[in-house]
Amino acid sequence: ALYCFAANVVGEVGTVKSIKSTQGAHGSEVTAADRQLVESADVLFINGLGLDDPFAKKLRDTSANTNLKVVSLGERLPHD
Repeated sequence: ALYCFAANVVGEVGTVKSIKSTQGAHGSEVTAADRQLVESADVLFINGLGLDDPFAKKLRDTSANTNLKVVSLGERLPHD
């Protein structure tokens, strides 16, 4: 769902890649392939709401991409 949303927003202007396409981030370990995908990324969208926060934190902390912005979509929803 996040891939479809981001791809439709980006359109022809950029490229959207999914880090975990066959396995969810929940309880998943960060792999070298995951890190490689974010090395040149501008933004990493995550579900948030605690679902994939630990995975995203590990990914951000172990990546050499110091400009990576992590957007937790769940945090942007109204809490009411």
